[in-house]
Amino acid sequence: MTEFFDVKNFSIRPVLVFAVILLLFGCYVTQIHYLCDHQRVDRALRLMFSHYFVTQ
Repeated sequence: MTEFFDVKNFSIRPVLVFAVILLLFGCYVTQIHYLCDHQRVDRALRLMFSHYFVTQ
């Protein structure tokens, strides 16, 4: 992995990889802080495991 971030052989590819990682982290933070309803009373486990009864 060290040859991927070599200063002597610099290219735009590592910068783009880092930008994609930052975008993924930004999307994660946005989903957790702004799109999730933190005051919801329902439990997520009920929704997450309810498909087991359908498949079995």
